[in-house]
This record gives sequence, C-alpha cells and structure tokens, in this order.
Amino acid sequence: MSNTVADINLVSEFLSDNQQDLSPVDCIVICASAVLHSAEVLFNTLQHQSLTKALVLCGGIGHSTQLLYDAVKAHPIFSRIADEIQDLPEAEVLERILDEFYDRSLIAKEGCRILLESKSTNCGQNASFCRKVLDDAGFQAPKTCIVIQDPTMMLRTKASFEKAYEDVQSPVSIVSCPIFVPRMQLSQDGALEYCPISTTSELWSQDRFLELIMGEIPRLRDDKDGYGPRGRGFISHVDIPVDVEAAWSRLEVVKNTGVSLDQNSPHVPTSINSRLVGALRPLKRNRISLQTPNQPHTMAPYYDTPNPHLPHLHNNTTNTLHINRANKRLPLPHVNNQTGKHRAPSFDDVYYSPYQPKRQWPPDMSKLSPKHQFRLERKYRRRAALKYARPKFMKAVTLGQWVVIGFVVIYAVLFMEWQTENTPFHGIRESFFDGLKAIFSAPPAPEPKRDRKE
Repeated sequence: MSNTVADINLVSEFLSDNQQDLSPVDCIVICASAVLHSAEVLFNTLQHQSLTKALVLCGGIGHSTQLLYDAVKAHPIFSRIADEIQDLPEAEVLERILDEFYDRSLIAKEGCRILLESKSTNCGQNASFCRKVLDDAGFQAPKTCIVIQDPTMMLRTKASFEKAYEDVQSPVSIVSCPIFVPRMQLSQDGALEYCPISTTSELWSQDRFLELIMGEIPRLRDDKDGYGPRGRGFISHVDIPVDVEAAWSRLEVVKNTGVSLDQNSPHVPTSINSRLVGALRPLKRNRISLQTPNQPHTMAPYYDTPNPHLPHLHNNTTNTLHINRANKRLPLPHVNNQTGKHRAPSFDDVYYSPYQPKRQWPPDMSKLSPKHQFRLERKYRRRAALKYARPKFMKAVTLGQWVVIGFVVIYAVLFMEWQTENTPFHGIRESFFDGLKAIFSAPPAPEPKRDRKE
C-alpha cells in the first residue's frame, strides 16, 4: 500500500505543476471547480494585497457544474446561497461567493478589474474564451498570467492557455498556481487518507480523486489519442517523465483489480474503479450471440444462420459462409470454386439449422405461380377474417345461451308440477295465472237492468 501511496503522490505532484505562490502579475484567471479552497485563498489574498490588474472568473455550464453546486451546498459557510446559485454558470457562482462573503470594494480599490467568462464548457474553451474577454477589456497579450485551477487539471489548463496564446509575437508567461497540492498518506490503522491542509472545504472522494488523476495522463500524451499537437491539438506539447508514466501504469493495474481506495465504500469488484478504468479507453464490444456453454460449438449465432427463404452471402470475396461460432467455413454449393462463376441460388443450397424454424412470416411468394399466390393469399385472408369475426360471433353465442337459460328458468318456475304450497313460488304462479286469465278470458256479462215497476 505504501508504494501505491507514493505513486499517487508522484502523479498528483506532476499534474499540480506547482510553480509559485501568488505574486503580482498582469492578470489572474481562476477556473471554477468543485474544490472551493482555491477560491477562498484567492479572494482572501486579493482583499489585502494588490496582485493583479485584472481578475477573470471563468466557467460556464458543463458536465461538472453540478459538482460545484454540491460543493457549495456542503460548505459550512457558502451553503447559505446554495439555493440561489442553481442553474447559474460557474463564473457567476464564484461572483456570488465573492459578493456575499468577501469585500469586493477592497479588491476594486486596489485597482483590480473583475471580469466574467461564463460561456466555456471545457478546458480548451476556458483558455480561448478568457483570451477574448481579456482582449475586449484592453489586456491584449499580458506579459504574465497566473492560472488557478483544480490541482488535478492544472497542467492541462496551463497547456491550454499556452495553446491559446501561441500566435502572439511577444510570449506570454503562463504561471500555474494550484494553491495546494493534494497528497495522500496512510493513517495509523493503515487506511488511506488525505494529508491535512488548512481548509474548510471538502475535497474529492478518494475514488473521484483517483479517477481525475488517472484520466489526465492519457489526455496529456502527445499521441494520436491525446490532446497534444500530434493528437487532437487542444493543448501544447507536454513532456511526461518516465517515472510518472511508470507510476500511472502501476496505479492502473491496482484499479483493474477492482479494490476501492475509499475505505467507506463497499468492496465490490465491479464497482467504481472498474467503471473508471473503462472510462479511460473505449471498450471493444463483443458480438451478441444466443449461445450458452451447454450448446454445441457448431451452433451458429442467430444472425449468422441462413434464412431458407432469402439465401445470402456473408463474404463475397472468399465465397464462404459462416456457419458456426468457431468461424468454420464451408464452400457455397452454388459457386463453382474452380471457375468462380455464380449461378442463381436455390432452396437446395441452404444450410438449415435445427435451432431456427424454416417458416417465415410474411411468406415469400416471389417463386410461386400466380395461381398458388392467389390460393395462399385467399387462405390467409380467410384466416384473418375468422380472427376478427370470432369475437362478435362469441358475443352472439353467449347472448343466445343466456336467453335459453332464461326461458328454462321461467318454464321451471311456472309450469312444472312442484309442491309449491306455502312457498314464494306459489304466490308467483297464482298471480301469473290470474293475470293470464284476466287478459285472455271474456269479461262477465252485465246484469240486466230491471225497472222498479217490475
């Protein structure tokens, strides 16, 4: 573990590129980051000393802006404005901290102009957009410029500013000032921890710190995958010492083992560090296959199995067809391997697979005669008609069933010879038949009227 700590500190010191403390220069640029200790030291110093003619607060809204919001929320003092800074660019967040917790008038009294660059979203734009802001403010090609940045990104930020001012006739001296250099040590119980520094701000988690320093070395390399002139051309050339490269390689091996540096995080082999290693270089995705270890090796993946209705070639140059995962190849029977002449493929040429059905939907009717095409279409039209007519038919059948059941119940209640005395059915039957008699029987003959004299 002690060797790992030494490798971490070596890479961290190289990336921090700590050249000097704060001293008078033409301009100072501070790039916002989740480590607020740099801003605290700078603002405190500018209140008491005249260090520069221009201070540029740099940073827009990028992929790490949320980390800055979280850092402000976790800060014991700055957390008071955590709700007010949401959705603000990083430069405006620094300006709010300066206005709320420091005396801006003291800094302006010393002759320092405060400028904002709030549109950049990455390290390269920080440099190019800052130059434009300084040029618009009348600070063309300053002789000396101090750049303050997250210590893990300090060297790359300095190289970006050197790239931005490379076309200036009089060279601009870019001085990196990370404020502090993060180092790690072993505690008394053997746990990994940060070396103590005088700050009220929270530093990165240990896994996040490892992710940052491991991701910087590949970017600084001057090769086809790096950011140097031979690669993407974002930064100027950076020489990486051999011992730093060796330390980075050893740390990568440690990360590949999946052991988390954070003592508070659970030990999961495929946890944070595994994802960090994958983020450093692109992963080569394997082909998707439906095979399992229990299946024979001659089984072809589902996309390599020939379709019996659509014969096709996988490799026209070699006249071969993939038929299994072991990349074994057989000559196509409809190709004459001696003359190389092709003939029209037929269904006899297809290699059928026992793992794929031979039927296809919709059916391929291109090789059928018009009569057979008509019969096949009629067959499926009838099948579709039955499919959509069946629900209505079943509704009608169900309704008929209930009607029959109703008639049977009525007949049983009214006309079957049951012993219904002193039961509810007796009253129902009597009332029903009395009603029928009243409806169908003739009314009684009226009594003849007789005179009183009779």
